[in-house]
Amino acid sequence: MASPPVFYLKINLNTDFAVACFQHWTRIVEACGADYYIVCDNEALKNRVIHERNKDRFIPSSVKARRLLRHIVVSHWLNAGAALLTPFLHAREKGYRSFWNIDADDTVMCAEAMRCADMLRQVQEHADRSDVDCFSLDMHSSAFERFYPYWTFGVCYCKTDMDYVSKLLGFNDFFDRLGLKRDDLFDNNLDEVFSILGKHSQIRTGTFYIENLVFRHSDFAIHYCKDGRFHYRNVSQFTKALWRLKDEEIRNGLPIPERFVKFDFGLSLEESLAFLESRPVFHQFEGRQILDLPLDFISEKIREGKKKLVLFGAGKDGLRALNTLRAYEIEPHAFCDNSANMTGKEVQGVKVISFGQLKALSLEEEVLVLITTSRFYYEVRKQLSSIPVQVLNPFSAASLHIRKHFARTFKLFVHNQQTPIYLWGDYRWFVDINNFYKDILKYDLLADIQGFIESEDLPQECKEQFSCIPLDELPEDAFVVISTEAPSYLEKQREMLRRGKINNYHFILGFELEFAFKRVLYSSTRRFQNYYNGGRCFIIGNGPSLTLEDLETLRKNNEVVFVSNNFYRWFDRTALRPDFYFIWDVLDVQAENVLQNEQMNFMVPIHFRSEMLKKVQHVYFFEISPWVQYDYYPYKPFFSEDLPLVYEAGSISYIMLQMAVNMGFTEIYFLGMDNDFPIVVKHDGSVIIDEKVQHHFYDQKLRLTTYNKDMFEAEYAYARDYCKQKGVHIYNATRGGKLEVFERVDFDRLFPAEDK
Repeated sequence: MASPPVFYLKINLNTDFAVACFQHWTRIVEACGADYYIVCDNEALKNRVIHERNKDRFIPSSVKARRLLRHIVVSHWLNAGAALLTPFLHAREKGYRSFWNIDADDTVMCAEAMRCADMLRQVQEHADRSDVDCFSLDMHSSAFERFYPYWTFGVCYCKTDMDYVSKLLGFNDFFDRLGLKRDDLFDNNLDEVFSILGKHSQIRTGTFYIENLVFRHSDFAIHYCKDGRFHYRNVSQFTKALWRLKDEEIRNGLPIPERFVKFDFGLSLEESLAFLESRPVFHQFEGRQILDLPLDFISEKIREGKKKLVLFGAGKDGLRALNTLRAYEIEPHAFCDNSANMTGKEVQGVKVISFGQLKALSLEEEVLVLITTSRFYYEVRKQLSSIPVQVLNPFSAASLHIRKHFARTFKLFVHNQQTPIYLWGDYRWFVDINNFYKDILKYDLLADIQGFIESEDLPQECKEQFSCIPLDELPEDAFVVISTEAPSYLEKQREMLRRGKINNYHFILGFELEFAFKRVLYSSTRRFQNYYNGGRCFIIGNGPSLTLEDLETLRKNNEVVFVSNNFYRWFDRTALRPDFYFIWDVLDVQAENVLQNEQMNFMVPIHFRSEMLKKVQHVYFFEISPWVQYDYYPYKPFFSEDLPLVYEAGSISYIMLQMAVNMGFTEIYFLGMDNDFPIVVKHDGSVIIDEKVQHHFYDQKLRLTTYNKDMFEAEYAYARDYCKQKGVHIYNATRGGKLEVFERVDFDRLFPAEDK
């Protein structure tokens, strides 16, 4: 008997619901007697679910997958697409004949694990007998059928005998030949790519459904299939609007396409519903995470002593909280509720006490309180301030994410801002943030401020602890952060605007801090606009023609040099250190030896700011425009006119070229830009593979990375013509290679003989 297929459980969402989904899938895999891997890029989530039995099962998303999909899926779906594609590459490498590709953090088959295992085995047997490459559960394909055939991942059985990589390599050009437009697509993700390839018989895709199986997909919908119709048990308002669902369609269900394969395993709707309703963490529909509060933080606080945990609010919010806590083996001492009708009763075995009883308990023992009512949060918070209890969630769930983001961003911000930072607003607002996140982030944000701005209601304790100055005495370069929950301060801000003083200060609301942080980071990059005002520079490629002798010539002549990505591999062989080091790939961000030289200016996309700010001093960030502008043939790229904006392109060299022009260079030389690749995709969809081509100076192996040579040359041609109008000349000083867009020059003739 053949061994069961391997499972790939993809997880990324660090929420209570997601962890519960993952745990259910691990039980299903164990019931199948199958091997499995966990595709996870979230270290916090990994630490949350790792244990002795699975510690060797974690694999990250494939870098090769990211590179392959970079110009295929839209940027905000790139991470998800890489995670979906990783099992295909990994299974092929391991020699697995087939595998299950599972979104294990937001999908729930509502049946016992053994029952689910039996169903998946029979689906697999059918797929093995059928002419299908990827066989996927109908999560919402029936809903999309009214617009166009939409195939989806989620719970998907895949075979490895199809050459998926080749199909993806030629996708963009195949897409163009079909006469399709990106604007016509729904989400520009990998699911849609497979939908298109499946519709046009490039990949044999199929969809199945299981009669009476209740299925939960994140907070999109809870549904089941019965009698040829796709029925909603619950659906979010967002999804209702997105899929343009009519009320009668929700009531009566949607027709399931006849081509979808029906499986009836004798599962009754009552059985599946019973599973769902017996597990509130799956059943409750409001939001992905019941408590936006780290459960390990709650556990730690409880373990600090024999402290009693009380949940304040015994309504539906409290019930959801109770079930979530129990899933993590946290048992509260009691509920507290202001309703006289609730006092003295029990909620799932937990007694309900009054506020008076809670007060009496707090005078005798250490009590932790978790506010579990969203409707009356502020009233309860004020009520609890009168008794000696520690509140575990000092802010409402609605505003917690604002403060969380604020604290993390503030930490980065203050470490990279040279001007004094003052706080203006509700003193308690900042103190609450600080007290809470000192426990979580181990960071005291109030230690990094210059002080507070004086106000009428600033408490004495603030004046004693911090420097407090009048508004009119603020330094010209001060950066002021205003609290979000103090309307009076917003009025003062408007007053300053009327007084014409607003331009002297950088006023900002707390939740807007990230935008300000970006502006501050960009301001340092803007200083390079027209900085060189003429002169020449060299943009170095990593092609095999690059030589140590040429690098030494550049060093001796003090030329301005741009390099990128893997150039650090030369560092142990040359004394040249570039003026500008461009990093495009996350692997190069993680390469410590590239970051250990303080002479260089690092030019990095803004999304790498967290990684880079922790590691280097001289780092400058740029903003990347959306990628869609060059996704058609003939390619029509754009060229940046102002820093820090650059237009994304097929290669990092085009980014460097835009930066060099904006810096003011009028002579720009390419060196080591061979424009010769082992795997090339042509505009007609053909793929050319030449294993003899050495693509980089450091690696002669055939790399999975693909290159659209037509796109590159279209970009270069556009840059050549654009720069010519600006009086900027671009030359190719590469020794050999296949780049003929720019005028060729002899590198040796650029330098006097004595300087070589």
